Amino acid sequence: MEIKEILQSILEKLSEHMSSTIVFGEPREIMNRTFISVTAVSFGFGFGSGSNQGGRKKGQPVSKAQDIPKTPEEENEEPVKKISANSGNGGGGGGKAMPLGMFEITEDHTRFIPVICAKHILIGVGIMMLMMHKMCHHKCHKHDAK
Repeated sequence: MEIKEILQSILEKLSEHMSSTIVFGEPREIMNRTFISVTAVSFGFGFGSGSNQGGRKKGQPVSKAQDIPKTPEEENEEPVKKISANSGNGGGGGGKAMPLGMFEITEDHTRFIPVICAKHILIGVGIMMLMMHKMCHHKCHKHDAK
C-alpha cells in the first residue's frame, strides 16, 4: 500500500468519527437541570517518506561524493559494490481531549461551570512562589548594600 493510500485511509476513518459530540457531550437531565459537557479536542499527524534511488558506494558520505576528485590511491582501488536503492516510510499521530467544563441549563438561567485543573493551580502557585522569592531576594540585597 502506498503512503498516499495509507494517509487517505487514516483521514477517512477520522472523518467518520469526528462530530460535534466530541466537543459537546450529550445532554444529561439531572433534577430538572440539563448538563452538557465541553471538551477541547486536538489531533496532530506527521508522515514522511524517503528513498535513495541512485544508490551510493559503501562507506561514501551521503553528500555528492562523486563530485569530489579522487586521489591517485583511490583511482587504483577496486570498485566497491554499490548499495541497492533504499526506501523508507513512516508516520505517526496523536490526539488529546481536555475537559473544559459543563453548561448547566435550567428554566431560569444558563451558566458555564469550568473544570478546575490541578495542573494549572500548581503552575500558578509555583509562579507566585518564584515571584515572592525574587522579591525577597531583591529586598535582601538592597538591605545588605546599605
